[in-house]
Amino acid sequence: MGSRLLVAALAAFLLCPTGAQAQNVNRVELNSAPTGANPTIAPVGPDTNLSLVFLPQGAGGGVGIGTTAPQELLHVYGNIRLRDGYALNWGSSVRIAANDAAGVLGLYTNGTERLRIDSNGNVGVGTPSATRKLVVQDTNTQFSLGDKSGYAAAYGPVIDTNSDALVTPSLVWIKGSNSYVKTESTWTRLHGDAGVKLSYYVTGVGMSVGLTMDNTGKVGIGTTSPLSALNVQSGSVNVGTYGVATTGTGVRLDTTGDLWMQQNTVDKVHLAVAGSSFINGGNVGIGTTSPATMLEVNSGAVRSSIKFGNGSGSGYLSVGTPGCFAGYIVLGRTLNPCGTGNDLMVSPSGTLVAKSWITLNANNGISDAINGGYALVVRNSSDKTVITNNGNYVFVADSSGKTGIGTSSPAATLDVNGYAKLKKNTAQPVACSATYEGSIALTSTIHMCVCDGTNWVDVDGRAACAW
Repeated sequence: MGSRLLVAALAAFLLCPTGAQAQNVNRVELNSAPTGANPTIAPVGPDTNLSLVFLPQGAGGGVGIGTTAPQELLHVYGNIRLRDGYALNWGSSVRIAANDAAGVLGLYTNGTERLRIDSNGNVGVGTPSATRKLVVQDTNTQFSLGDKSGYAAAYGPVIDTNSDALVTPSLVWIKGSNSYVKTESTWTRLHGDAGVKLSYYVTGVGMSVGLTMDNTGKVGIGTTSPLSALNVQSGSVNVGTYGVATTGTGVRLDTTGDLWMQQNTVDKVHLAVAGSSFINGGNVGIGTTSPATMLEVNSGAVRSSIKFGNGSGSGYLSVGTPGCFAGYIVLGRTLNPCGTGNDLMVSPSGTLVAKSWITLNANNGISDAINGGYALVVRNSSDKTVITNNGNYVFVADSSGKTGIGTSSPAATLDVNGYAKLKKNTAQPVACSATYEGSIALTSTIHMCVCDGTNWVDVDGRAACAW
């Protein structure tokens, strides 16, 4: 009742000044009263305990609470307390509402709550049920930010969306570095001034670096210090579907340095650092892309050579050798076909040339090209097998079965042009029988004995031989 009378008196004072109140009064004050007295509304006076000031509109004033110089129509110098459940309204659709009992504060526009702060300090935009420090709800999407169970504080705030996806700007810089992620056309750039590392987590071990690209463009897999354009350590490299059951086709480089090539699960090529290697995939060409045989070596206009060796010695097989033996196939201990060390050569016409310049000629013989004459003729124009030494006949066997030693024309089954030496025997060299009939042998006393088919007998007296 008293408050209503006070407001009525205040209105009457401002609207209908009379007597003393009409003397240039441009404001009234509600003064705090001395102890035991009631507050009063009065013109400006000497009392400085002011708590409420009304300045008439148009005089640059308004209502001041806690101040004598209000700067707005309502100027409160201090806190404002509203009754629980009430709101501050701007018109009919915009307001700020609070519920002290529930500990929530809401911001409304167009009559709808747009933002709510709950008793836990969680902020919800577009939702009254924020479960994280910040939750933004649109019609079909939701974004949340804050701590999350299962993630240590070291990871920082966790961002979640209801679709488990997030669209970011096309360029995102990483704080405290010159690193960024950028979308360029239809591909994505991951940039770091000092390089880029991709890591993974191993339970019980921690973070491990899987791939490194340094600022020189070198890529390392299994190493953070790549030494080449691509450096793979601590693991094998498979290309294609190598190793896949039933369809394996591709290439594998394993940790020992071995190279494998596979087709339809079958290993066709194995190049081993140590141990056996094989090529089981078809013809092999060296210097040619269309080998016609299992191994074809083609070096063009120069010599094609293969070296053989076992550590204690080596040899060379050369084809198409230029120079003094152009067109020859050469097997030798050196790569110089015109020098020494050529053990075997085949000429373009098929002539076989052996060490000491020995040639297999048209008479099917091996001739001594240095000293002249046949050294060995398997079959000459007279159907004889001949062995010579420095042009002298050593052995001749003709087509009639006659054999000559020291003669080129044997007249008997065995024709020796010279002498023969027989060993002296202290016992019969073999038991005489029909098999050895006609064999001769010399006794220790230099008697000639002959096997008559039964016994050895002395050719002089036909007596039994005394060895």
